[in-house]
Amino acid sequence: MPELNNKLNLKIDEFEMSFTLYMNYVNRQFKKDESYKPHPLVRALLIAFSEAENKPIGRYLGVSGNNDEENESVASSCYTVVLEKLRDDKFSILAIHDMNLGVEIPIEVGMIILALSMRLDRFQGNDIDINEAISLINDTVPQLNIILFNNQEWVSARDNFKEILEQKKFSITPEMTEISKQLSKITFEMKWEEYPPQMRTIIAQSWIFDKYPELLADGKYNMIYTVLEDRILKSQLLNNILFSLYGEPSKYFSDILEWTYFSDLCPPDNNFNKKEKVGRNDPCPCKSGKKNKNCCKIKYI
Repeated sequence: MPELNNKLNLKIDEFEMSFTLYMNYVNRQFKKDESYKPHPLVRALLIAFSEAENKPIGRYLGVSGNNDEENESVASSCYTVVLEKLRDDKFSILAIHDMNLGVEIPIEVGMIILALSMRLDRFQGNDIDINEAISLINDTVPQLNIILFNNQEWVSARDNFKEILEQKKFSITPEMTEISKQLSKITFEMKWEEYPPQMRTIIAQSWIFDKYPELLADGKYNMIYTVLEDRILKSQLLNNILFSLYGEPSKYFSDILEWTYFSDLCPPDNNFNKKEKVGRNDPCPCKSGKKNKNCCKIKYI
């Protein structure tokens, strides 16, 4: 692991692998540090956890999002979670829903984001050195292999991709309409920072796959990461990981619920119905008192 540039918050070690202690830590941080900004998925879990605190066994809902105008690089997001309080002070995450995209997040992926958030909080501040972040992610999630693209090689990577296009080795499927639009707008005289982020990733990925195949790991999800700065906001980093694990890549995480990062989180009940419909005129599940259609507009819970 590279030399640490962030100051370590050693108190984090006291709750490593405990969901309850981590939620209590996040709650304390909120109260004493106005600049503290955990990922909205973590905030949604905290809201559900706070609802369940000192209450009987049962299921509790948490809803949280971010609308932070100061951090335009972090996409707006909103999440709902259903947390079940069990006996012996244990919990189970039953459902996680991305309200912006209208999709359910696999529980195992949410567990990864929660574990990464816990580890990231070992470093003070809302941002982190990108090399430290990638080392932390690869150490925490054995199914992931994140490779950081070397920006000093961008010209060679660009020329390599241009050659791939000229040789018609890059095929665009009907589902790749956005990539097709971006390809039609770029010129190979553009500066690296002027390329759309998705195109930078495609160019970097082609370069790594062609020139550095030894960096790829069998049986893992290989993710090529491109960033322009040496530091990255923790929320942005978690968003990038979260979105990358939707859909096909999540097949690598199907066994995570056979074990757990946390001593007090249990696998969800397989009989839990994640598809209970919420009507437009029903009370909003967030308990705001408004109708669903005038509040969170949740379709299912």
